[in-house]
Amino acid sequence: MRLFLGTIHQMVMFGSLGKSGRDLPRKRFATGLLYVLAASTLLVAAQTADKQPVDHPADHYYEPLPQETGAAGLKLMLRHLQNTARLMQTTAHPDDEDGGMLTLEARGKGVSTLLMTLTRGEGGQNKLGSNLFDALGVLRTLELLASDRYYGVEQRFSRVADFGYSKTPEETFQKWQGHDIALGDMVRVIRTFRPDVLIARFSGTDRDGHGHHQASAILTKEAFRAAADPNRFPEQLTNGLKPWQPKKIYVGNVCGFGANTCDPANYTVRLNTGEVDPVLGASYIQFAMQGLRHQQSQGAANWTVEPGDRFTFYKLVDSVVDSPKDKDKDKDGHEESFFDGIDTTIPGLASRLGPEEQSVPWLRPALVEIKAKIDDAMLAADKNPTAAASNLGDAYGMILRASNHFTGAQVSPGAKRDVEGRLRQTLSEVQQAEALARIASGETLTAIARSYNVSHMTISRLGV
Repeated sequence: MRLFLGTIHQMVMFGSLGKSGRDLPRKRFATGLLYVLAASTLLVAAQTADKQPVDHPADHYYEPLPQETGAAGLKLMLRHLQNTARLMQTTAHPDDEDGGMLTLEARGKGVSTLLMTLTRGEGGQNKLGSNLFDALGVLRTLELLASDRYYGVEQRFSRVADFGYSKTPEETFQKWQGHDIALGDMVRVIRTFRPDVLIARFSGTDRDGHGHHQASAILTKEAFRAAADPNRFPEQLTNGLKPWQPKKIYVGNVCGFGANTCDPANYTVRLNTGEVDPVLGASYIQFAMQGLRHQQSQGAANWTVEPGDRFTFYKLVDSVVDSPKDKDKDKDGHEESFFDGIDTTIPGLASRLGPEEQSVPWLRPALVEIKAKIDDAMLAADKNPTAAASNLGDAYGMILRASNHFTGAQVSPGAKRDVEGRLRQTLSEVQQAEALARIASGETLTAIARSYNVSHMTISRLGV
């Protein structure tokens, strides 16, 4: 039941259930119903899965992967501390996601990454058993969350449903009661997560096939500007959110789904997900495939990827920043990463204030000192984890002081919220990295857990 707690919490918080006080009885009923549905779905699926043993994520969801512990876990966390970037990919169904790209960005580069899957795949197939529709949607949600552990991403959903195969986006929007339900959910996630880069898995053209695929990209292009417009979905702003403008948006499937070659004119960024990461012990696409194989209802249990280069391509379709291209390196002017033209370093947080940086002249020097401490921890991590822990402890104190000081800064609310949020995230990651470094140095940590009644914990976590 450990997985169900986290999953049901995400189902509620990600827009499946109502948020107003009038919806509280419905929340309680729906929460209990989803618990029963999830349990019965997994039970029946296990009984009808050709008697093959299923290593279901419910047994392991809150356990870290081996790569997230010890020296490897410390290195992965230190990568996050070198990078303040945020990336968000949108898809239509579970298993649509570009797992290799997500793993490369989140695990390889330390980018804070979020996957928004519009539906739960309830209109698809089920190769584990006979459960379909809502029951299948719960099962596929659990499977996707298990995959996400490997990708290293956060997960969000919208309120629209997978109603089966759709031939056109027009049909999809008609079934989804127009654009605004899914678009509003997407805008809310953008305003909450505040990504620098928005990436649609699909192109929004006939090349995508399924109408849901096309619709997901069409909505993503619309959400890129809508999230920054206070006149779009203004009710979200009355609840404390602020408009947010991502810096760049890319679309995928520009060269055919799964293509390993592409006309240079069709893409802006090419990433090699077949590159081996020594910390993960596999290439990014191979590590992602270990996660995708949890989506067993879709027949992914035995999918594999051979070693070697594996490319994924994306095209820039809108931007509010200049992205310098090195013509000496690439005659076609391709970018090297999604974040070309965006300062994603810790000192670069000050740049996010624009001209308002002048009102907090102390901030950039403080961030430079914080980065120096983290760099020292990076250098010490392999040979002297005790020194790494000490440097991270110093960095923690420095970030805490900077964050507290910045709280009183006279800057615009949107910029302030963004910088404060990234400082808090860095503070949390430094704390986690310090704990990993202390464990690597031989220290023992003791955790004290309290026992709660499940129903009480569920209600309190939902804020009901």
